Amino acid sequence: MSAVKSGLIGAAAVGGVIAVLFASGTVKLSGSGDESSSSSADDEDGGDGKASKKGRKGRKGRKGRRGRRGSKKGGNLESLGYIGAVDIAEKDKGKVGTTINDESRAHQGLSLYNPCAWGRKYRKAAGGKVLREARIINNAGEILHAWSTDFVPDPKRGWAMAKMDAEGNLYAVNARSGFVKLDWDSNTVWSVKKGFHHDFNFAPDGKIYALVEHGRHVTFKDQKFDLLDNGIVILGPDGSVEKELWLFDLLHDLPELDAHISGRLSKHAPKGGLAHDEDEDGFDEEEGRVLFGRDLFHANTLNFATKTIEGVMNEGDIITSVREMNMVFVLDKETFAPKWHWGADELQKQHDPEQIDNGNLLVFDNGKQRRYSRVLEVDPTTEKIVWEYKDEDFFSNIRGLSQRLPSGGTLVVSSQRGRAFEVTPEGEVVWEYWSPDVLGGKLRVPLRLERLQGDALAFAQKQIDEGKGNPQGASKPKRGGPSRTDATGDAEPADAKAPTGAPDEPEKPADAPEAKPG
Repeated sequence: MSAVKSGLIGAAAVGGVIAVLFASGTVKLSGSGDESSSSSADDEDGGDGKASKKGRKGRKGRKGRRGRRGSKKGGNLESLGYIGAVDIAEKDKGKVGTTINDESRAHQGLSLYNPCAWGRKYRKAAGGKVLREARIINNAGEILHAWSTDFVPDPKRGWAMAKMDAEGNLYAVNARSGFVKLDWDSNTVWSVKKGFHHDFNFAPDGKIYALVEHGRHVTFKDQKFDLLDNGIVILGPDGSVEKELWLFDLLHDLPELDAHISGRLSKHAPKGGLAHDEDEDGFDEEEGRVLFGRDLFHANTLNFATKTIEGVMNEGDIITSVREMNMVFVLDKETFAPKWHWGADELQKQHDPEQIDNGNLLVFDNGKQRRYSRVLEVDPTTEKIVWEYKDEDFFSNIRGLSQRLPSGGTLVVSSQRGRAFEVTPEGEVVWEYWSPDVLGGKLRVPLRLERLQGDALAFAQKQIDEGKGNPQGASKPKRGGPSRTDATGDAEPADAKAPTGAPDEPEKPADAPEAKPG
């Protein structure tokens, strides 16, 4: 959430006290009742906190499942899909909405967030439905406005990220399938079906840069294999695709990429062109399908530099995170060539590097192997860590965001646990919010959340002050699915009739590779 993000658009942020009532189970707002690659065992502890014995048993058990799914053609496949519903730890049951709000020290304002309410586990608990929605809340957790959509490029996948611009438009990535722009009233301005994923951002020239993926056949040191390449698509203001750039081409000459690919290929030689390394996203358990090619990059962030740092970056350069290399990259805004990188010996499956006002980088370090997460502030000139937040109760094995706030505090989004909180420079929690999307009192939906800032904040506040906020989302009927419950527990039944023109099945993107059998 660079200053470009905050100044031009604000970022995608926190969400409201809204819950979901599902046909398959009761959803409660109170009482007892994270791109990315995560196995079911990673989910045993709720995606936050320390791994349980059950989780360790789960990891052992996955080997058998890999063997069964792996067949002769595909090799061993690990289930590493995005988790859309996480088991709630006993200590977290009953925690929903705002639980801490120190008004004298916490940054007061509006936040926008989207629940990551999709995936097999979520659909099973939610009666087969997927939630595509973003919400604006205040610090008390009250929902003030919401967006929802009829754009369904893939009925099994929901929103991976949503952000608002300075004119009140909402942009949302439908995971691995599409990108949509909605106006303040949830009307579709334009939409694109393509392999968009994880993140996007608004460039100073008004264009939109977004992460995409596609499968391609590559040759590396005389070895041929299929790669799930990640790239950057540049969209015009009308959503038209103007340019595509791919990481395999951009990073091809880096010694670090040579070492990374060589190491992965030496660990598991390519067989049949499918991802089958035990630490790769070959089999997506959430969707029950084999992805095309090895996931050797897994980019998960797209930000812009807001200050020039001599020898490191210029204002407007691209900042991205390549999760599988444990590295943050700066790409030249003109040539797109890599000009700075860091993290290989320090980070573990990180997310969301962004430049803050003092020129340093703020990075969410997931710590997948360590089993605890950190937020780091790094001086890019010395490559030294100058500030760190960590806690034994803080762990998001996948997803995750962080944001330096005008108050001097830092917003931390422990996505998989469904928890967002603000800490002071000394590490004291002064605001805390828990996702209210709870299924049957047992599962919580992960979230992505950011504070609105700059012109985006001003627009949203003006609309809400004038009574133009719509907590119910789209004014037109919604697709059949879970009803929503407000803070009082009064449920609004979902409309079972799909809106006119809503597709039953998505059209296949023109550039989408065929998934090969496992």
